[in-house]
Amino acid sequence: MASIPVIDISPLLTPNSENSPGALADLISAWDNAFRTVGFAVITEHGVDSSLTDLLYTRTREFFTQPAEHKLRYCRNEGYGSGGYVPMGMEAVGRTKGKGVKTPDLVESFVHMPGENDPSELPPTIHDPVLGYCDQMRRLLAEIMRLSALCLELDEGYFEQFFKRAELSLRLAYYPPQEDGSVPPEGEIIVCIKSVFHLIPGQLRYGAHTDYTGFTLLRQDSTLSGLQVFVPTHREGGDDDEEGEWIPVPLVPNSYVINAGDLIQHWTNGLWRSNLHRVVNPPASEASKGRLSMVFFTGPNADTVVAPLEECVRKTGGKRVYKPVVAQAYLLEKIKQSNV
Repeated sequence: MASIPVIDISPLLTPNSENSPGALADLISAWDNAFRTVGFAVITEHGVDSSLTDLLYTRTREFFTQPAEHKLRYCRNEGYGSGGYVPMGMEAVGRTKGKGVKTPDLVESFVHMPGENDPSELPPTIHDPVLGYCDQMRRLLAEIMRLSALCLELDEGYFEQFFKRAELSLRLAYYPPQEDGSVPPEGEIIVCIKSVFHLIPGQLRYGAHTDYTGFTLLRQDSTLSGLQVFVPTHREGGDDDEEGEWIPVPLVPNSYVINAGDLIQHWTNGLWRSNLHRVVNPPASEASKGRLSMVFFTGPNADTVVAPLEECVRKTGGKRVYKPVVAQAYLLEKIKQSNV
């Protein structure tokens, strides 16, 4: 079975004198291999303030345990892409892949988009932790893009021009407990703001999908697993019906899960993978537990035209696999597909 590599990125963050000879070269090789194969990596020694992360986690779980009427004060009722509180029933991320069961996901979220959403609209208890955490994620993103540039044999600052006005989004995603360890029986009704829908067998906490734009920086809930990645048997493709295997993403203390989105796959002409992933329902033994993920989505400036890089075209056989796309237009189309 394939596995998600765990990578210490400290050689990127500390002076060369503090690392063994060749440490940065080894890191570059490991990073390149991770995204050529599974499209995911778990990183350690990343420099993010763990006390701030823990505070945001605690405050966010407290927010989601509040009564519905409290949470709904922060709902724009405009779907996922507008920010604020997003109740269960407003998103079905599997619809972006166009096949299979596309029922609403068993998740509720709070979304803050730095530079777009007014910070004053954040709930007071998470206001400061959210803003501080977003600053930490911006710094980590800059290092990840620098590492990626080195891997792709580009100038280490190559991607800076595309991320000066980056499209960023912090998604605090809460998966409520499921009392019997499975989805509710067919026909049970949940009423949400926009509609009434019926839960059916096969519904997941978060359906199979690929992320839409740049790298995703995920802080998993250390108390409960559930994230899985689909690794196709064959190098090309990656659709739901392709042969392959679902593999779990390990829970590693004080780590981040990094995965490549669709625009990374486009930029690299398929050299690096944007793989399907999902969040499965908990086993009966852990059904009483809720799960909180802190997800930082990243993407280039809205007007960036993403086209295969020449070096990546050469490495993938000389043929351009992907046509140029405008970053924001691609993102908005995906969000439109996923909103219920």
